[in-house]
Amino acid sequence: MKSETLRLRGELEAVVRRGNELVAGLDDETLMRRPSPASWSVAEIVEHLSATAATFSRRIRRKLDVATVEGTPSKERPSLMGGMWRRLVEPPVRVRLKVPAAALQPGEIASRDALLARFAETHATLIALLDESDAYDRMRVRIATPFAKRLTVNLLDTFAVLAAHGRRHVWQAERALR
Repeated sequence: MKSETLRLRGELEAVVRRGNELVAGLDDETLMRRPSPASWSVAEIVEHLSATAATFSRRIRRKLDVATVEGTPSKERPSLMGGMWRRLVEPPVRVRLKVPAAALQPGEIASRDALLARFAETHATLIALLDESDAYDRMRVRIATPFAKRLTVNLLDTFAVLAAHGRRHVWQAERALR
């Protein structure tokens, strides 16, 4: 397994672990409480992470289904655009961003168990795709950003941004509990 795969896998697993720890210790009222009317509750933040993982998993799956396994992969390193996007979403939050697409908005939250099950499932799928992508040239596979369909980043950057996005929202959830 490539070193970038192992690094990104660890980062995504840390997001899942911390998200589970945050939710596990909360009662339903605290889980759903918004710190302010314009802010998300911890449950909404976790659901947003699940929605994002599901959306990007579908995009990545479609790209891997048509990509070919390369014999000699490119050297894996962050691109300029990917690095800028990742830094933009890393915590602590310096710039508040609007959620760009309705598909990435938090969905309905039925129960804590359903919330945690969806969080685990969507992130397990994302991590499995990361592992599968190890066989591909991730520098050549391009994924559209949620900001503009014509703006694409390579698959390695996509996974790095998803890990940073997860850290951003775990940070946000921790602040929502204060």
